[in-house]
Amino acid sequence: MIHVISLGGSAVFGDRFDLFFLKELKALIKKSKDIFHIVVGGGKIARDYQWVGKKFNISDNPLDQIGIKATELNAELVSHIFDAGTVIKTPEKPGKERVNIYSGWKPGSSTDYVSVVVAKKLNIDKIINITSVGYLYDKEPSKKDAKKIIKISKKEVIEKFKKKWSPGLKFPFDPKAIKESNGIDILIIGKSIKNIDNILKSKQFKGTTLFDSKV
Repeated sequence: MIHVISLGGSAVFGDRFDLFFLKELKALIKKSKDIFHIVVGGGKIARDYQWVGKKFNISDNPLDQIGIKATELNAELVSHIFDAGTVIKTPEKPGKERVNIYSGWKPGSSTDYVSVVVAKKLNIDKIINITSVGYLYDKEPSKKDAKKIIKISKKEVIEKFKKKWSPGLKFPFDPKAIKESNGIDILIIGKSIKNIDNILKSKQFKGTTLFDSKV
């Protein structure tokens, strides 16, 4: 089986590197006989650099370039940790190894978008999106009355949240990528290794499913 994973930078490269999670994920992948295509996000490293750029009124295109460089650094580290090959920067040409690591691609989109491109090229019908939050919520997760969303159509997500891509956008999955993901379910989950393993084995999992619809 082939899996496409969008590994959110905030999940691994937040205020501090989550070494324990990386070790667990490496062990899970090593134990599996499946094929993995893992796209690594920029996380706090990217946002910190972009924050400085915004203070100097740097425009979106170069801010995206800065973010892409951060994803390349993160992906390089993950690639060595997982004993994978060279980091892939052109998702239109997916890797052919058992474990393939991707960085950001081009301005105007995120690593979530890269995962959609890879999934389409490989005819994969779902993307596992690992985030620091673990679910999509009906409002900001920090609010006490925020409720978890278990299933929602992509059309509803676009209409309800009205998010647009911008460098450093904080949202579980890039809205541009959602619009381009027809035919692909997006599974938003947290960092529980058992939960990830359940998905790999097509079992029930905890998280949010964005299902297909015209957007």
